[in-house]
Amino acid sequence: MPNQQPVIAVPESDLSHLRARLRDTRWPTRWPLTGWAAGTDADELHRLVNYWATSFDWRAAERTINELPSHFADIDGIPVHYLRFEAENADALPIILTHGWPSSFLELVALADRLSNPSKYGGSKEDAFVVIVPSLPGFGFSPQRGWGSDRTPTHELWHRLMHDVLERLLSELGGSVTPATLDAARAILDRLIAELAQGDAARLAVGEPDVVRAGALRAIEADLRRYLEHEAATGRAWRPFGLELRFGFDDEGSLPPLVLGEGDDEVRVRGVIDRVDVDDHGHALVRDYKSGNARPGWPAARWREERQLQVALYMLVVRRLMGLDAVAGVYQPLRGDDLRARGVFVSDTPLGPGMHDRDARSSEEVDAELADAAERAVGLALRLRSGELTPCPSTCSRDGCAYPCICRSQ
Repeated sequence: MPNQQPVIAVPESDLSHLRARLRDTRWPTRWPLTGWAAGTDADELHRLVNYWATSFDWRAAERTINELPSHFADIDGIPVHYLRFEAENADALPIILTHGWPSSFLELVALADRLSNPSKYGGSKEDAFVVIVPSLPGFGFSPQRGWGSDRTPTHELWHRLMHDVLERLLSELGGSVTPATLDAARAILDRLIAELAQGDAARLAVGEPDVVRAGALRAIEADLRRYLEHEAATGRAWRPFGLELRFGFDDEGSLPPLVLGEGDDEVRVRGVIDRVDVDDHGHALVRDYKSGNARPGWPAARWREERQLQVALYMLVVRRLMGLDAVAGVYQPLRGDDLRARGVFVSDTPLGPGMHDRDARSSEEVDAELADAAERAVGLALRLRSGELTPCPSTCSRDGCAYPCICRSQ
């Protein structure tokens, strides 16, 4: 039902206290460098703090927020806030805009107004939508949902669903995504998403409104559709050799563990490799899918600094346990504006435009990167054994362990 009361009304005493704290800021000694050369520009920061303390009109902003078409839905006893922009066309279809995190519904207000009232901006009212903008639990005016042992973080379910859909799609396709197979891949994706809507998608956002779950599923579909088009446009003569390859587990289909170190320092590693592609010459490309945007720690040049191990260890598995020449190992983003994979590959390997030239290395340099990763993995395992390092899944993130599918500390 529509909200009848202001959604926010900050007491004047709170605003006065905030302004006083801003005015009383104890500034550090200025750094010898100027501008943004060594962090935030000091002059700009001073300007912003002065603006917030003396000029910013919070009450005007508060009135703007309270004038928005806010509604609340009770989901399992939790109030979930959302905006509903009615369309200027009575027969309009509904559309859901879901903000990311950390963020809020406010960043989508301007877009929602354009979609619901296109004639205001030179468009046709026949193109209008009813626009729903929910506040994800824990953001905006939706309180954080409770947590229990049977709950999986939303981002982890998102990650698993994207992996599962892509694995099933490639298995059914029977090969890589190319311009010739792109239409077939899209058709398979449409069917798998329709099946998800009746099944696992119900777990994607437990305790949240149906509109949020539907929006999340549509976002997954859009991300995967873009990725399929990217792979078709940038791939070469590489074909999937294995998907979800398990090593170090006790089940029948698993490869043996990856053994690192010797004697008392021996470490046995287990895991799951998302995808291994091969060419006609016994070369292998190892992919680790990531459901988020690309990160600066993925290129091999940053592996040691960012303490990255995953792809390097997977390359060692492919070399030692599968007998293939792993000439490339990459983290593959499934979302974002830049879908090029980042990691490392042997120079002159024909991988196509889906890679960054800066990640090319000589064969000897790739060998050195993998040896360094193996040494670091052994060192970390020994520190865990000695108690020098302690797993902390309960404080890893706001929702507990952030990576339960790869973290073995639980």
